[in-house]
Amino acid sequence: MSLLRRASLLVVLVATSSACGSPPKPEKRDHGELAAPLVERATELTIIGTNDLHGHIEMLPILGGYLDIVRAQPERAVVLVDGGDMFQGTLASNLVEGAPIVKAYDLLGYDAAAIGNHEFDFGPIGEDATVQHAGQDPRGALKARAAEAGFPFLSANILEGEEGASIAWPNTKGSTLISVKGIQVGIIGVSTFETPQVTLSANFAGLRMAPLVDAITSQARVLREAGAQIVIVTAHAGGICKELDDPSDLHSCDNSQEIFAVANALPTGAVQAIVAGHTHQAVAHQVNGIAIIESFARGHAFGRIDFRLDSQAQLSLAKIYPPRNLCVGEASPDCDAGEYEGQRVGKNAGVLAIATEAEKVATEIRAQPLGVELLAPVVRSRS
Repeated sequence: MSLLRRASLLVVLVATSSACGSPPKPEKRDHGELAAPLVERATELTIIGTNDLHGHIEMLPILGGYLDIVRAQPERAVVLVDGGDMFQGTLASNLVEGAPIVKAYDLLGYDAAAIGNHEFDFGPIGEDATVQHAGQDPRGALKARAAEAGFPFLSANILEGEEGASIAWPNTKGSTLISVKGIQVGIIGVSTFETPQVTLSANFAGLRMAPLVDAITSQARVLREAGAQIVIVTAHAGGICKELDDPSDLHSCDNSQEIFAVANALPTGAVQAIVAGHTHQAVAHQVNGIAIIESFARGHAFGRIDFRLDSQAQLSLAKIYPPRNLCVGEASPDCDAGEYEGQRVGKNAGVLAIATEAEKVATEIRAQPLGVELLAPVVRSRS
């Protein structure tokens, strides 16, 4: 495997696809050691959203500590989704094309993840970044990760073939319906419409994008018919807001950003919440009656939305939280996470074991000399 290719490949793509079909049956989620005691029906629904991890597996044990606390309340149902770009960005993840991230996400109990542009970066399984030989699949690595996951990869607006059929890769679909402590939750995945222009074109050949609004509207209708009490979207499409104290105050938000345009164009009541991504910015606002959260990038923070369930099984928005930084100070795997909901935040032991093993392999690779002499320092600059 080419280390330079794995360590430095940074492309930009966002996935979106529109698919209809027969109403899905609710899937029951068992989050293993992270699961809270079961109750007949929850009275609260909490949505936790992450986005743009970019392979930073070292931060996930701390996230697991937060999730342990959030899930500890028996009356609370928790849905955990990711806004895409899970894999690309660190040696620990890139060396094995994102496999440790899937293992960690499974243990954390993710319910679904959107397909982000960087999910296409690795191309075929193995060393080649694009197809070089007959029989290689330009999306082989992405399909392999999806097949391994215990949660679905979602994109309702990536279409395939001349007729524009919904993608039908292993464990990949446009939406899913899950049952969490008696609450039926529909989850739709979409990706940015600009995907074909911001990814390796060779790995996207044969695919095309459908408008996000059309895809979400279609999927929401199917999920409602199947019994969804609430419909949320996990989107690898985002926005930016400078001030996060008041969810109703949009003056600091850039309304031209993709996720704001989508939210404003959706039919009233189609969806209740969106977990956004792609822009690496922060959002914690209500737009056109839809709660939207986005939480920066690289595993530094997570977003949260709370809903209440009344005696008539009707859900109402309770609170939109600004992004919660995992660390009190600078983000690092050994940082002080402080307290959350009155409890000290620790690390999830199972996720820590996965992260430690992945980092061990990466450290061994980093220690190997490349035989290159640097005559001057290389200055890191994202500009």
